[in-house]
Amino acid sequence: MACGLSDHIVAGIAQIALGAGQAWLAATCPGFERNAFEWGVLNLGNLGVVTGSLLGSFWIVLSGSIAFTAALGLFARGVRPVRHRVWRWLYDGLLAGLLLLALMGVLLASAQFPA
Repeated sequence: MACGLSDHIVAGIAQIALGAGQAWLAATCPGFERNAFEWGVLNLGNLGVVTGSLLGSFWIVLSGSIAFTAALGLFARGVRPVRHRVWRWLYDGLLAGLLLLALMGVLLASAQFPA
């Protein structure tokens, strides 16, 4: 249960940082439909990771991580063109860090939940 709770907390903090960064960095507003799609994919990925962790299923964790990674790509594309180049590098660093955490989560799940 604690693993699912910690995944949920990390997902919420990541959503705040991604949303605030996109709102501040993007030179043009991506629009409601694009934002809704980004958040939907991100939340679907988070749901998959938390559900897979609670059920002990590597394949569900992997599917959620793939959706989460796709959402990170959508967020990266959503801040182009950018207003602040230096802050964009920091935003890209956040995205890279989250991608690394997703990869680490898949590796840990593969060790904990054999396929």
